[in-house]
Amino acid sequence: MKRNAPALRAGLSRRSFLKGSTALMGAGALAPLLGASAAQAQQASLRWSTIAFGPEALALWQQIATRAEGLHPDIKAQVEGTPFNDYWTKLQTQLASGGSADLLQMQSLRFPQYASRGVLKPLGSYISADSGFDVNDFYPTIRQAFEYDGQLQILPFDIGAYVTYINVDLFKELGVPLPDPEKPMSWDQLVDTAKALTNPDKGTYGLVLSPDLDSSTPWLWSNGGLVYSDDMKTAKLDSPETVGAVQFLFDLLFKHKVALPVTDLSNANFAPEAFVGGKVGMYFDGPWRFVSIRQNAKFNWDVVPFPAGQAGSVPWVAGSGWGISSQSSNPDKAWELLAELTSTDSLKILYDAGRVFPARKSTFAKRTQTGDAPQNAGVVAKVLNGEIGAARPLITPAAYSEIVQAARQTLTPLFAESGDAAAALGDLQGQVQSLLDRG
Repeated sequence: MKRNAPALRAGLSRRSFLKGSTALMGAGALAPLLGASAAQAQQASLRWSTIAFGPEALALWQQIATRAEGLHPDIKAQVEGTPFNDYWTKLQTQLASGGSADLLQMQSLRFPQYASRGVLKPLGSYISADSGFDVNDFYPTIRQAFEYDGQLQILPFDIGAYVTYINVDLFKELGVPLPDPEKPMSWDQLVDTAKALTNPDKGTYGLVLSPDLDSSTPWLWSNGGLVYSDDMKTAKLDSPETVGAVQFLFDLLFKHKVALPVTDLSNANFAPEAFVGGKVGMYFDGPWRFVSIRQNAKFNWDVVPFPAGQAGSVPWVAGSGWGISSQSSNPDKAWELLAELTSTDSLKILYDAGRVFPARKSTFAKRTQTGDAPQNAGVVAKVLNGEIGAARPLITPAAYSEIVQAARQTLTPLFAESGDAAAALGDLQGQVQSLLDRG
């Protein structure tokens, strides 16, 4: 409470009174400026480190940062956008020097290796104290992917589950019925559909496969197989279900000959590039490809659920988000910024710009309908809600990047030349078990 100013003495001379009044008026005129300076002095300057694929992405991050600053004048957000490959190197360097940003971006697939090192602050206490924050609005599968030791450490901004991309024009040109957008194709139906789309004279193929472990995992799960056990202690690559799933993929290539031959194992974008080329009927990936396919495909396309094996349609769910660095000197203000950056309205800005599939259910409900492909975008939401299939988060051990590398050397080459799935997976089983044992 402000103290009352003392009354002027009755015997004060006019000159003294005017002199004093001028001084008081000057002080009054300066008060707003002094107040503004005080507010600026109290403003928390927070660094937000995030991945930016280019100037357009950086501008979008800046847009939601500016919006957050407007709603929280006591916060100044410094956006530090870095290209994908450089981001992880930069993050390691900053963490080692103790100079990381207040907010850090994480991918669910990379999250465990950072969480196990104590890089991030658990968010439970902030969520409990923030009565207006609804953590249940985030899809449960992606929340689970960002938990470590039972504690949520990342608020996600995007999410995706594997779906089937279809070249609608090619289906219609060849007179092949479009797949049901509500019911996954069985593997037998997939083979029959792919055969109808494969036409050697026209150079068309039913589908294209991505020859890597990440892309193969939904096929394993849908057949009841696993890469490793749920507790991430035991490799499961030599199980009959896992071997059967990989053999099915090889059969699509070499027995049924309905999959485009894999001719460039070194090209991580082989499959999406083949799909946008217009001669492939089906392709399997997540909604993070919507933007690039929308920009590059010269045909009508859409999405339907991932195919169902003997265990059903079991695509993996992954996504990205931001968390509070354990090195932050102002974690309370960092939470305020984090909560605003991942709010329903902030994520709507990102979704309407075509950058993400929102991790909040409320954001997808408020999305702006543009009429752009895919028309069946709601399929993704239904998969994430468990209305179609049985999607699950891809939870990875700390050694996951090394597991992926081992699979790239042992399994991936067989997508280009017919090989023995059981023998290859037997070799990979030992390598993965060693990595899991190391912890």
